[in-house]
Amino acid sequence: MKHTFYNIACMVLVALGCLCACQEDLDNASWTGDENTLLLDLETTAVQLSRSAGEDDYNENKVASADVFFFNDATGQCIYAQTGLVPDDTQLRVKLDNDKVKFGGSYRIYVIANGRSYYTDIDNTTAVGQTIAALKAKVITTAWKDGYGDTGTEIEESLLMDGEANVTISKDTPGKVQLTRAMAKVALFPTVEESIESNGFIYTPQLENMSVTMVYGVKSTKLDGAYQVQPADYVTRMLRKYADADADRAYTHVPFYSYPNPETTTDRQDTYLILCVPWSMQEAGGTQSANYYYRVPITGDADVPATLGRNQYYKVNVHVGVLGSLNPRDAVPLNGNFAIYNWFNMELSADMQHYEYLVLDEYTSVMNNENELRMPYITSSALDATNTRITKVTYKNYNDEESPSTGYTSDVTLNASQAETAGFGLTWNDDELIFTHPVTTEDYVPYTITVEVYNEQGLSATWEITQYPAIYIVGDYNPDGDNNRFIYGSNDAGSFFGGGIYDDRNNDLGGVNNPLTSGASNSNLNQYTIYITSFDIEGSNYAIGDPRSSTPDNLQYLGDEDSRGRSLTYYYPTRETDVNNVIAPAFKIASSWGVTNTNTLSYETAQRRCASYQENGYPAGRWRLPTEAEIEYIVSLSNRGVIPALFNGSYYASSRRYYDNGYYEDEPGFYPYRSGKVVRCVYDVWYWGNEKLSEKGGRDNQFVWGDEPMR
Repeated sequence: MKHTFYNIACMVLVALGCLCACQEDLDNASWTGDENTLLLDLETTAVQLSRSAGEDDYNENKVASADVFFFNDATGQCIYAQTGLVPDDTQLRVKLDNDKVKFGGSYRIYVIANGRSYYTDIDNTTAVGQTIAALKAKVITTAWKDGYGDTGTEIEESLLMDGEANVTISKDTPGKVQLTRAMAKVALFPTVEESIESNGFIYTPQLENMSVTMVYGVKSTKLDGAYQVQPADYVTRMLRKYADADADRAYTHVPFYSYPNPETTTDRQDTYLILCVPWSMQEAGGTQSANYYYRVPITGDADVPATLGRNQYYKVNVHVGVLGSLNPRDAVPLNGNFAIYNWFNMELSADMQHYEYLVLDEYTSVMNNENELRMPYITSSALDATNTRITKVTYKNYNDEESPSTGYTSDVTLNASQAETAGFGLTWNDDELIFTHPVTTEDYVPYTITVEVYNEQGLSATWEITQYPAIYIVGDYNPDGDNNRFIYGSNDAGSFFGGGIYDDRNNDLGGVNNPLTSGASNSNLNQYTIYITSFDIEGSNYAIGDPRSSTPDNLQYLGDEDSRGRSLTYYYPTRETDVNNVIAPAFKIASSWGVTNTNTLSYETAQRRCASYQENGYPAGRWRLPTEAEIEYIVSLSNRGVIPALFNGSYYASSRRYYDNGYYEDEPGFYPYRSGKVVRCVYDVWYWGNEKLSEKGGRDNQFVWGDEPMR
């Protein structure tokens, strides 16, 4: 903002920013007028800098009053003062006493802005004889807006500032005194996932209702910076509500202000932030909402004290990707990234030199069918090019023929060199780490990538990335199937042709067997879960969808209750027609603990077997017959060596046809219905989630009907 002032005798320019753009007008001004008036131009916006250098919306540049003190030198006594001056817009007129302040003379001028309520004992008369040190030594206490008596959006009327400079009083050349603010400014900028899944429920954030609380701000100070904070000076909490998102979809709040909180303070309390994010969850009875809380250190690290230096702007960014705590006293800690700016010119503050820091935007990341991930970071020194690297990549091999005792599963670890050869790459620029790894149709397992980041000061951070291909498999080895596998409530396995189990009409449900001792053709104890977001078979007509019936069908003759007194009530079997090409987006395959007696099942009893099947904590009432496409796709994975063969023999599909791998029939494929086949059941992870009974307070070795719809 440019101003030209006329009819003046002398000018002192008091600025909160770079004044080069204003200087042209001032230098070319015509200086005439009252010989006994000093005109102060109060320029309070840094020219061509971010508005954050001092924001008019928050009165950060406002000068409501000013006290001006003149000294012969910085250590001498005040020789003349004008206090309680009120500027007219950006102009402040100071009457001069020619006997005390003379043109051509050089003086030390000290200005206190917005300090009248703190210096009521200092006026034009009592100021004379005071030193700058004495004026700065006064204890200042401010009742900050705590946000609880209003909407959490009320702003401060003005902020305490001061500044001093040597000024030669001239009719032709203005002097300059730069004001700086006595407090720190703190603001939290959160980004929040569009939705998260927890315990099988989808949660959506209500961003417009977010709020943030600053805990243990400081309300007292001295302008000389020598104040020792007392316990009574801490403000227990100050609240701010977030405003609607701006054009950049950023949610902002009225800043917090706090006087310095020195590390040397006795009985010191560290200053930190509590972010509140309301999350809503859709239930059968409607939408349930609750507030979840997160603790965010102002310095990005709970171990680094937030000293809150004066005239510093602490800008904190944090990403929320998990549910917090329902109790703010147990708020979930989040590591943010932060920067300290000089509030005068918004350059990175020299005080940052006192910190050694290395902060990533997040430390655990997930990639879903993506080839590149960029991670913002800030650091107090350059990254160490020698030690910043991918240190290892781990993944599962689910078809290791040398590991039958672990379900043919082994862990694979690539070292740094092997990871680079396999196409895992890491580069960086001044602002971002850049991880790359192209996923192909040959990738069927999640990769866990460990990145160690070092800066030249020796600080380190670990970034762990999980990269999921479009189709991936997760195995869950189940050696305890003797105890956690049930068919219609029974887990008493006998010989291969023993361990019979029957429905309520005495129809054989295929037995309860131990694949390790029964002579079964397949003894793989892994439960495989297949996650599918797109298909990798060119020309296939597979469709991702829900193959279950739209209405419950409890299949009859399964009336027994579980240990809780519940019976099968809401079972949704796989549809018999129109789903031959449908594959559920995420489903689990029963392990060999589900091995079936041969020549015992009809299509109907195969359905009942799956309806009453339970394994490894995944309850009955949720398992079903696989579609033809699901069987075919699993077989294709086995044929490609991704997982061991699971369908050795003749297996029912939901279409009533059965798949034979060439064991009984001449060619692998699907054949018209014939009684006496077996079944391998599947479980809809996409709908029911992947939590076991034991993870919800139950027991995996207890039979449970789990068909009640999700809430």
